[in-house]
Amino acid sequence: MPALHFDLNRRRLLLRGGAGVLGVSALPLAPWVAAAQQEEFCADGSAAETARQTAGPFHVAGAPFREDFRVEGMDGKDLTVRGQVVDVACRPVAAAVLDVWQADPTGVYDTKSFQLRGRVQTDADGRYQFLTLKPGSYGSGFVRTPHIHVRLQAEGLRELTTQLYFPDEELNAQDALYRPDLLMSVSKGYAGLSATFNFVMEPA
Repeated sequence: MPALHFDLNRRRLLLRGGAGVLGVSALPLAPWVAAAQQEEFCADGSAAETARQTAGPFHVAGAPFREDFRVEGMDGKDLTVRGQVVDVACRPVAAAVLDVWQADPTGVYDTKSFQLRGRVQTDADGRYQFLTLKPGSYGSGFVRTPHIHVRLQAEGLRELTTQLYFPDEELNAQDALYRPDLLMSVSKGYAGLSATFNFVMEPA
């Protein structure tokens, strides 16, 4: 698994020290740093469980383990999603399995194969990463803003199913399921979009 520039202890240090830790206050903050300062994730050594949401009707069991969900020849914006899984005491959760599925860039789910679907496992520090394409919106009467479904499983912890959302989407306000506390921190880079979200799981 590629090395991820994300560390919970460093995150706490940045929370306490702010720009002084970086040394140059004018430098733009990485997405996970900005999210840490906004949400104070694990700042006091504890955290509430990530909000739960419905799995919806498009989950397909048995997705392959892989980090790259992209489909050859499919147009769309490349998206890297990374973060960390911890328990409510902010301890990293190793070997947690994230089952991920989503619509394609036109808002259509593939339910006959595993396009834009996959499972990834966290490393010893609870970190994960996967590559995909930004999903599209869909629906007319019941509108769904762009989102990604995730189901997490880990030994000794309660299974968690939720959905992740993108900031600054016009349809967020029209989606009845949208929750601002499930927003990813998203930035644009040379390799496409980069998003960060940290999950908190509670004991079984």
